[in-house]
Amino acid sequence: MTWIIAILAGLVAVLTVPPLRRTLLLHRLRRPLERVAPTRRIEQLWRYVMVAAGDTGVTPTPGESIPETVARLARDGRPAAQLYEAAGLYERARFGLGLGGGEVTRMAGLADAVFRQLRRGLTPWQRLKGAYRRLT
Repeated sequence: MTWIIAILAGLVAVLTVPPLRRTLLLHRLRRPLERVAPTRRIEQLWRYVMVAAGDTGVTPTPGESIPETVARLARDGRPAAQLYEAAGLYERARFGLGLGGGEVTRMAGLADAVFRQLRRGLTPWQRLKGAYRRLT
C-alpha cells in the first residue's frame, strides 16, 4: 500500500513541479521580491520576453545578436514595433549606455505587452509544451 502512495506522490511531483517552477520564475522576473538595480531589472524583463519567444519556437542561437533574434521573431508577423523598442532598451542597459528616469517602467509595460502578444497565437498544445519546457 505504501508503494502505491509513493508512486502517486512521485507522479504528482513530476506533473506539477515544472509548471510550478516556471510560474514562480516568471513571476519573479516580472515582479522581483527584492530591490533590483535598473539595469538588472531590464535584463530580467528581457528574459521574461525571451521565455514567451521560446514558447513560440524562436530561441536565440549562440552568436546571434539581439537584432537578429528580434528580426526572426518579427518575421512571422509578431509585434515588431514594441519588440524592437524593448530590444533597444535591453541593449542600452546591457552595454551601459545609460537609462532615463522612466525607462524601467516603460520596459515593464513593453515586456508585458510583448509577452501577451507572443503567447496570444499559441495553440493549447504549444502552451502545454511551454509549461514543461526547460527554462535556462
